[in-house]
Amino acid sequence: MKSNWDSCPMCGCIKIKRVKKTLTFNTKKGKVKVPNLEFYECDSCKEQFFGEKANNKN
Repeated sequence: MKSNWDSCPMCGCIKIKRVKKTLTFNTKKGKVKVPNLEFYECDSCKEQFFGEKANNKN
């Protein structure tokens, strides 16, 4: 998984790192927990960036 970001579009920080975490999302049908989700996160503002693989994870 390669980063498409040279810097964070939210804060401009250049420290964007790949992380693997369990995230919980609120949906119309309730909360959904997604384990071991890989995505990029800004080290400064903690904005999260999801690629195609993360967006399609079931």
